[in-house]
Amino acid sequence: MFENGFRPVFAGRLVATGKGTRLTASYGASGFLRVFLAVWYGLFGIISASLILLPASTRHEDAGPLLVAAAAMALAAVPIAFHLIFNRKADAHYEEMLGFLAREAKFG
Repeated sequence: MFENGFRPVFAGRLVATGKGTRLTASYGASGFLRVFLAVWYGLFGIISASLILLPASTRHEDAGPLLVAAAAMALAAVPIAFHLIFNRKADAHYEEMLGFLAREAKFG
């Protein structure tokens, strides 16, 4: 039921050549993740800039600047934490995929 949108994507194409088969592939963040992070950090940047540039007379000093800074840092860290938690073994999975291709397609 859970889909890990933060996982790296391995995508490629096998092309038959006169001498064999050529693999052209890429491994990295999905388009969805790139758009999500652009929107997340874009909104984060706008909100942070508006808090910093807000005139002192309209700020709520009782909330405390440290609380606002801590909340901003927490929001910035959420996507990074998700990536680190959900993709701890991404390199091992990548190596497994390459090993599978080497065995099955006789690459090597």
